[in-house]
Amino acid sequence: MARRGFRQRHLAEALDIPQSSVSLRLNGRHPFTFEELAIIATTFEISIAELLGHGLLDTKNPRPHVEDGDSGAKLLLLDLNQQPFD
Repeated sequence: MARRGFRQRHLAEALDIPQSSVSLRLNGRHPFTFEELAIIATTFEISIAELLGHGLLDTKNPRPHVEDGDSGAKLLLLDLNQQPFD
């Protein structure tokens, strides 16, 4: 957002929601809907793949990380609130 000069209020206006709701979503306390992600991608003039990260979209059936202490079973850890790389 910062590289493109966008602030939370710009997203709030584009999504037609209060700025406090944008803050909750950006901090991972409330998920974005698919429709909101589509609006954000359009606003930033990027694809949804660029917005979410190509790795997430290229992974078939991604699952959260879980470790079973007894059996040692492990699943891939996914960060649902990925931050852009600088």
